[in-house]
Amino acid sequence: MRSDKTAKLTLADDERLAESLAYALRHYNGKKRARDADELIARLAADRLVKHLHTCGYVVMVGPPIVSHSTP
Repeated sequence: MRSDKTAKLTLADDERLAESLAYALRHYNGKKRARDADELIARLAADRLVKHLHTCGYVVMVGPPIVSHSTP
């Protein structure tokens, strides 16, 4: 039986996956790195990772966006 969270999973879009990986590669402890080249290198590495994951047969699923609490 699938849980409520599992029922809402969808296949991750390659572009969105690459953007998420590049973001993770560019940031360290939540702080943006200073060098401009970091963004290009992170994007190239992320694209390569996405292609490799597909080649190896991985399937990446994504859940619905997390809704933040509104301020009264």
